[in-house]
Amino acid sequence: YLQEGELAGGHVVIGSNAYKIRWNTAGVWVSSSGATTPLARILLDGDLSGESATGTVNICWPHGVLVVHGSSIVRARRWRVKIASGQATAEGYYESGGLVPMAVRAIGQAPAWGWSREAAPNADTRRSRYGTTRVKKRGPPPASLTWGWTDGVMLDALRDTTQPDYLGSSAGMPLTAAGDVPWLLRGLLERTDSGATPVVALSAVPNSSGTTITDRTLWLYGRLSGSVREDNVMGVEGSSEVQRVATITVEGLV
Repeated sequence: YLQEGELAGGHVVIGSNAYKIRWNTAGVWVSSSGATTPLARILLDGDLSGESATGTVNICWPHGVLVVHGSSIVRARRWRVKIASGQATAEGYYESGGLVPMAVRAIGQAPAWGWSREAAPNADTRRSRYGTTRVKKRGPPPASLTWGWTDGVMLDALRDTTQPDYLGSSAGMPLTAAGDVPWLLRGLLERTDSGATPVVALSAVPNSSGTTITDRTLWLYGRLSGSVREDNVMGVEGSSEVQRVATITVEGLV
């Protein structure tokens, strides 16, 4: 299911020609003319009069997150990105608005229900003395994502000297220890210089390595905002604590 405007800024490739996507409506891709579900429509820039009415359309998404988690530790000093030549582009050249390699830091417990996602207006609004309102767009609507662990997080396994349980993937290498929420968030706050360094919040980590996430509701590029607060519920400090972790917000960078 395509969300409204999700493909804006991307491209489609029809045959050997590429066209820039101006906008898209919400809907699904179906081949039946009698479908009772909303059908997606893509508005393109350029002259398509020479294109066939039937055939294959390849979508080049304007954004995405490639998630790679291997079965062993990779040691590297530099990363190189190679773009295959001979690809059709609407502009005639290759470019990337932002290419940010990051390390995967999985949180040891899913956030509690009640998380929130927000998209706010980004415009200047002025009202004249006659009551006329004028609105001027400043840029894309900034988004934010807020998570909390108010149901409680048990830290007894992390305090134990034995091997704690872990969360991993089909790649076979553990991503994090179960229950590692407040300590991980505090470390990320320090590692990102109190939010000066951007992060990518993933609502779900793909089980298979090498998966690209294009659904913009499942990830957000932004900065950590707010503090990491732990409220003790019960347990002996240093051995069997149960903590509530207050909400923390990722403010989107646009």
